[in-house]
Amino acid sequence: HVHGVKILITSDAVWFSSYVEKYFNFFLVHPQTDQDSFDLVINISVSRSYSLKIKHQVARLQEVVGDNLGVSASGHYVFSHNELSGSIDFNENYWKAEAHFKRNIFKHLANLFFFSRRNFHEYYARFIIRYLIQNLIFLKLEISQGIKPASGAAIAVNGVAYLFFGLSGSGKSTTLKKIKEAIPGSSILTENFILLGDSSQIFVFNEGNGLPSLGSYPGSAGFIISNGDQFEIAQVDHISAAKYI
Repeated sequence: HVHGVKILITSDAVWFSSYVEKYFNFFLVHPQTDQDSFDLVINISVSRSYSLKIKHQVARLQEVVGDNLGVSASGHYVFSHNELSGSIDFNENYWKAEAHFKRNIFKHLANLFFFSRRNFHEYYARFIIRYLIQNLIFLKLEISQGIKPASGAAIAVNGVAYLFFGLSGSGKSTTLKKIKEAIPGSSILTENFILLGDSSQIFVFNEGNGLPSLGSYPGSAGFIISNGDQFEIAQVDHISAAKYI
């Protein structure tokens, strides 16, 4: 259960299912058997064989929406990205996604060279979660709960959240760790994503990095971090801040 959205994730690969449990441990509940009781159902099948192609090919499309993304004759969205391909049905009472993961032999051999067996399984699992599962969860949260995702990090100090927005490498995580060292009792909520609700509520999206004691926090202040040649601190108005975020 992610902030009011009920999700069922199934897979025929034990290593992937185990990593999903670890990644979403904060939201994990006992499974239910009736698929109709869920808002989002995702099934990931993992092939034991390997592909020589760099990318999957999508099926014949009725309408092209984007790069390797389109709508099939059945009305389902069909996608293909790297080793992952599948379809998404938004027409049911619940959203349903079927995806197939088939490792590319050349990339896999490179991963074997750079990673241990445990680490390359984690690499594959994080790719599937980030590209497909997480994006569908964020979309469902925004449509059904009015909770919007943003790229950022957040830390709780005395029960309120302080937000840091910025591109990858701008120093968000480093800043949070310095604050945590300086202020006893502070807790890092997230280092990658911030979920923004109404009434300035900040919702935790935990990625297996610990277990915050609360699911949402009131927001106290926000900071936008950007890279540059000069060090400068400036206050911006709400409209400008929203555009930056």
